Amino acid sequence: LLNYVLQKNGMTIDDVNVLPMPAASAGTAIISGTVPAAVTYEPYISAAIGADKNIKVLAEAGEAPGLISDVLSVPEETLKKKPGQVQAMLKSWDQALEYYRAHTEEGRAIIAKGVGAEPADLATAFDGVSYYSVSESQKALNGVFKSDTYPGIVKAAIAAKLIDKDIAYDAAIDPTVAHSK
Repeated sequence: LLNYVLQKNGMTIDDVNVLPMPAASAGTAIISGTVPAAVTYEPYISAAIGADKNIKVLAEAGEAPGLISDVLSVPEETLKKKPGQVQAMLKSWDQALEYYRAHTEEGRAIIAKGVGAEPADLATAFDGVSYYSVSESQKALNGVFKSDTYPGIVKAAIAAKLIDKDIAYDAAIDPTVAHSK
């Protein structure tokens, strides 16, 4: 996220002094004035803004759909040898998401319990997350992610020296796998 935002503003990581720290510490550091800017996520963003109204959000990952993502990656060998199991897993995901959407409060309680938290503690985090069905994922991968987000990610990754050259979208992403039968 940091490299992406810097790149979009004509900067690189060399233009800032980086002080690595856990997300919770970044929230505390910005509140205390220890650092002039911080990269963190919810619920630490809301806590920081709640503690000091002068703290402003300069950029959000949500501005570039898919920039911060949890993804399912399946080795090609597994796709070839166990396509039925992969499809069953994708179908299970869609069923779980359908349940979550119909019973959001209960679904959030299940997720919170799984991470050892209370649902209220994760409210702002939940509000900032978009869960995609398999078909919604495929549509996004073939849409705004492909046209806008991915090129920005590649530029930021090159600027951050995470990769040394452009990687064609089709060489990195195969949205055709994401389909339910």
